[in-house]
Order: sequence, then structure tokens, then C-alpha cells
Amino acid sequence: MKGLNNVPQISALNHDVLIMGKKHLDQLTKNVRGFFNEFRKVDLRDLSESKIEEYLHTHKLTVDDLTSAYGQKPIARKAL
Repeated sequence: MKGLNNVPQISALNHDVLIMGKKHLDQLTKNVRGFFNEFRKVDLRDLSESKIEEYLHTHKLTVDDLTSAYGQKPIARKAL
């Protein structure tokens, strides 16, 4: 198989699918660690939702990011 995102054409993918390879997984891991490290710098009693939202955007962990930035669309390959 040439690439991780290369799937047989006969595969039935009923929903939008992204395939996460090592590069994307490593980036996601780095961003999640960065997000949690932000909390070391703040007093958790004074933490607001807007600050958490800011951290999510900073580290590319919003819903939009998770559904688009950390994977590749599968490429249908012809059946043999």
C-alpha cells in the first residue's frame, strides 16, 4: 500500500472520514501537551471560559481544528 490514506474503492465510508498518520498524531500530541502546560501558569480559581477558549485556539484544538487539521481524506484506489 502506497500511503496510509489509500483505501480500496469498495470501502463504504458513509461519513466524512479523515485518516490520522504519524505526522498528524505527533502534532496533535504536541498541541495537547502545550494546551495543558498553559494551566501551570495560571491560578485555576481565576480561570475563565474565555481563557480556556483562547488556549484551545492557540493550540489548534477547537472542534474545527480537530475535524480538519489532523488528518487526510482517504484516497480511493481501484479494486484489483
